[in-house]
Amino acid sequence: MNSPYDNISAPGYLPEYTDYDPLRGRPVLPLIDEDPVRNIFLDAATLLIPAASFLELNLIGRIFATELLLIGILPIMLLLRGRLLMRRLPLIILGMGLIWLFSQIVTDFAVESTFKDYARGWAKISFTLLNFMAIYLLIAGSRRRLVLFAAGLGIGIILLFIFDPPPFGLSQPWKFGLGFALVYLVGTALQQRTIAQMPFLAPALFLLIGAFFLSQGFRSGSGMAFMTAAYLFYSGAGPKYRFPSPAKILLLAAFAIMAVFAVLESYEAMVEAGLFGEQAQIILRQQSISQLGVLLGGRSEILIAGQAIMESPFLGHGSWAKSEYYSYLMALLKYGAKGGEIPFLANDLIPTHSVIFGAWVEAGLLGAVFWAMILVIVIRVMIRLFVSDDPLLPLIAFIGMMMIWDILFSPFGADRRFVLAYFITVMVLSHGTLYRSLDVDEWADEAAGWPDDEYGGGTPDDEYGGGTPDDEYGGGNIVDWQDRRQFPIDNRRY
Repeated sequence: MNSPYDNISAPGYLPEYTDYDPLRGRPVLPLIDEDPVRNIFLDAATLLIPAASFLELNLIGRIFATELLLIGILPIMLLLRGRLLMRRLPLIILGMGLIWLFSQIVTDFAVESTFKDYARGWAKISFTLLNFMAIYLLIAGSRRRLVLFAAGLGIGIILLFIFDPPPFGLSQPWKFGLGFALVYLVGTALQQRTIAQMPFLAPALFLLIGAFFLSQGFRSGSGMAFMTAAYLFYSGAGPKYRFPSPAKILLLAAFAIMAVFAVLESYEAMVEAGLFGEQAQIILRQQSISQLGVLLGGRSEILIAGQAIMESPFLGHGSWAKSEYYSYLMALLKYGAKGGEIPFLANDLIPTHSVIFGAWVEAGLLGAVFWAMILVIVIRVMIRLFVSDDPLLPLIAFIGMMMIWDILFSPFGADRRFVLAYFITVMVLSHGTLYRSLDVDEWADEAAGWPDDEYGGGTPDDEYGGGTPDDEYGGGNIVDWQDRRQFPIDNRRY
């Protein structure tokens, strides 16, 4: 028996990827379209380049094999697909990135940074922008390569632990690498059609991952996994063609914040009861010394960074900014708040432990503006992401949660230069779909207009469709998408 959905497809995408809904058999808005012609070379490069991340060189700073390979293929990709960077959003990101670099150069000359410091600072920004260009050109227009890159990152982390485990990786392997490898590989596995067809499997898996991370002392990872699970549960519990109102967004954000605090309080109680072992108790008590609690006890550097920013908000302090005063304040905050002995300071770097605060401290206001722009893109994507039932949704949702955490609470540098470049690429490609008016409007109208289904058409008494022209969303069997949409969609294509 033929389904009324058989002939529906989102405009501009291949039917193979547009008429497949793993949960309800409804039309799908794909997040990333598919390249109709497989390129074995590009597919292999997309998997192997991030998998080589366990190899690195120490020159002026740490340079990873992944970055060297990305820069090596960039000229080829510019010749083959360079026009893709002329799209509006990638062009804005590159322009703002160059402004960030220029600001860093001006600051370093103004504060007279040493060659070793400014060489590393300029290289950090330059490598990030070059990595973004190469990754964007490599995976744009191919959902297959987007997934392969994530799988490659997971494989690279596993190889790192096999051949050269990081110092803290031996005592806390899931927190310092393997946890992210697990998520990348689970996100890859969820792309398999037979697995994606299982209702609510993805949120259940992320719920289990969050519980496992919590048991291993990986609190930030567990928080991201729990938030992703909640987001996926919410995305599977309503009509996919309705964007939330601003009031609902604020309500959901408030609920999420309260849930985080509830989990943290529960975690503290379970740790003190000895459920997670002695190591977790030691870490918790170390963080409680600063009187900042579990949430900020491990991120107290942000408070010191805030003072450094207020001292020089526009110019900044230069690449690899150093100050014995702020280093001493950091030690005093962590160890001296309750009369503890202040240890010897290993270095005098100004502590930040935040991507956006670190850029602000080093490059001034324009460095923070770049990452604030990236954060806005991520939030815009997360607001609309759940309208799609694309199997990529779980992976992209976790990447969004991780980006928000990293930009606000994680230090920048080392492998984050290419990991965040990949994350930015994923967000840019998703943003291009979710805010592309013609495709979204036509898909939503078709999805909303099918008669007698759960969310559209039907009788005048149903919740979302049908009825007279005076009802809330429009009469007849075709729901008026313009009346239902809560956010204006930009008509410009990205």
